[in-house]
Amino acid sequence: MAIETNGDQHNHVYFANRANVYLELERNEEAIADCNHAIKIEPSFAKSYFRKANGLLNMKKNEEALAALKDGLKVEPENQAILELQAVIEDEIKASNLLPADHHQKAAFNSFFEGLKQRGVKFDKFNVRHYTDNNRGVHAGRDIKGNEVICSVPKDLILPLPKTFETPLGKILHEGELYNRVENPKNIFHSIYLLQQQRLKREEQEFPEWMDSLPKSMDEYPLFFKQEDYDWLEGSPINDEIRGRQD
Repeated sequence: MAIETNGDQHNHVYFANRANVYLELERNEEAIADCNHAIKIEPSFAKSYFRKANGLLNMKKNEEALAALKDGLKVEPENQAILELQAVIEDEIKASNLLPADHHQKAAFNSFFEGLKQRGVKFDKFNVRHYTDNNRGVHAGRDIKGNEVICSVPKDLILPLPKTFETPLGKILHEGELYNRVENPKNIFHSIYLLQQQRLKREEQEFPEWMDSLPKSMDEYPLFFKQEDYDWLEGSPINDEIRGRQD
C-alpha cells in the first residue's frame, strides 16, 4: 500500500496512519513495520506505540505488546488509551497463566493447536484459557465484528457422520438402526468414533494430537458435573441443557 507523502518521506504521521489502515485490514505484520518506522522517525509519537501493541496483540504476542505499551508510556505517561490497553493485556496474561507453562493439559492443547495450524485451520482471533486442571474456555483475543469469520477449517478435517458408521462398533449400531432410536445420535456416533480411535496405536490414529487433548477421566463429562463446573458455565444456555439431560 503506497503512501502519498507530498515529497516528505520523514513524516511519522503518514506511517502511523497507514499502520492503522493495515490493522483494519488484519495485515498485522505490515502495521507493526510501519509503526516501527514511525517510531524511528519520531520516538515521541505515542500513537505509534499504541498501534504497534494492537498489531502484536492480534498476533497473540502479549508480552511484546505489553513492552510496546510501556515504551509508549515513557513518552506519554498519562495516555489513557495506552493505559487501558495495558490493563487489558495484563489481565489476559494473568488469566492465561493460571496453570504453569509445563502443565500436561497446556502442553497437550499447545500440541493440538500446532497440529491444527499445520493442517490449515485458522483461529487466530481467540484464545483458550486454562482455569483449572479440568476447566478451559475460549475467549476472544479482541473485539469481534459482526459477520466476521473467527475460525475456518479445511473440509477434509471435518468428521462427517457417515464416517463414524465405518468403525466396527459404529457399523453394528448403525445396521441395528440405533441411529433412529436414540436422542442426539450424532453425538453418540461421534463419541463412539473417538473412543475407538483411542484404542488404536498413536501412529494409527488419524489425528493423534487431538486424541492427546481429550479428557482422561469421566469427571469432565457433563453427566458427572459438580456445582463448580456449572459455576464455570454461569450465563451459558448449555447449563440448562445439561441439567435437562441429567433429569
